[in-house]
Amino acid sequence: MKVALRSLKGQTAVVLTLIIAILLGVVGLGTDLAVLNYQWVQLQKAADAAALAGASEMTGNPATTDNNLVTATATQYAQANGIQPTEIVSITPAADAKSVAVVLSRDVPYYFLKAIGLSSGKVSTRAVAGIQPTSGACGYMPIGLPCTFSDYQSDRSSCGGNYKNSVTLKADWQHTTGVPGNWEALALGGNGGSVYSQNIATGFNGPPSTSCVGQASEASCPSWVSSEPGNLVGPTTQGFSSRMNGQSYAPVPTGTIDPKNPQIILVPLVDFQFSGKPGKLSAPILDFLTLWVTGVDNKGVITGTVIPPVPGCGIGTTQSTQQDNGPYVAILLS
Repeated sequence: MKVALRSLKGQTAVVLTLIIAILLGVVGLGTDLAVLNYQWVQLQKAADAAALAGASEMTGNPATTDNNLVTATATQYAQANGIQPTEIVSITPAADAKSVAVVLSRDVPYYFLKAIGLSSGKVSTRAVAGIQPTSGACGYMPIGLPCTFSDYQSDRSSCGGNYKNSVTLKADWQHTTGVPGNWEALALGGNGGSVYSQNIATGFNGPPSTSCVGQASEASCPSWVSSEPGNLVGPTTQGFSSRMNGQSYAPVPTGTIDPKNPQIILVPLVDFQFSGKPGKLSAPILDFLTLWVTGVDNKGVITGTVIPPVPGCGIGTTQSTQQDNGPYVAILLS
């Protein structure tokens, strides 16, 4: 009897040892797989952000799309989301200039699976973003930033490099808009300070609402706007005060941007030099620039930061409708 009990205890010990080993293996496998999944999620988020940023630089026309700019922008956003240069497998703009594919890959070290000779695993992600036309600009500002057609062709993203990162915009009441950062007031849907102020408060949604993307010259641009002469410091500050509706100006969010935030403004880039005359003039809209306004002082000076296009761009708090941003909007396709 004692021999049988000792034998049973010995068998139980062996079985328990095997069960514990199996349980440890399952726990280890689960842990390493969880780490792999976490890293995949991080890579996918980065790939999505990179693809969207790259697509936002496309015009839908191979002749006017700068693929180097598309790739550089996608790379910038991938690295801003924690991706190392060696983890970028490929960034491939499509031949039709309407989409871009981003492939990322990362080696993830194992912890528990090293016990069975596996040192690391590889996770890979792919994101494709494209552009689609919209019904027009979303609530754009009666503020025309100077941009010549030649500058626009050389650097779509910011018209010759004049509008990158932080910018200070000062109203140019003398109509000498050749100075980067000086803007000209625009008459949209009517003339006068009250119309101008209302357009700042809610954004202007009427025509013209298409840009010069893909056109061969200024003369072929489909949308033209008129300037609004006069000193409009008061209407400028009043318009932004109404737009903010008591909210304080905040810095650009580090995460997802609320498309309804009134600090987002859509500003047309206008070739004022093409008209060749001061005072009341008419000039073509080349494109739209998206800004995050960080402040407006009592002299009407606007400070802001250039940001990528935001679907359903910023609208005033008194406006309830929501539209897409600009002539094209970048969307995830896969």
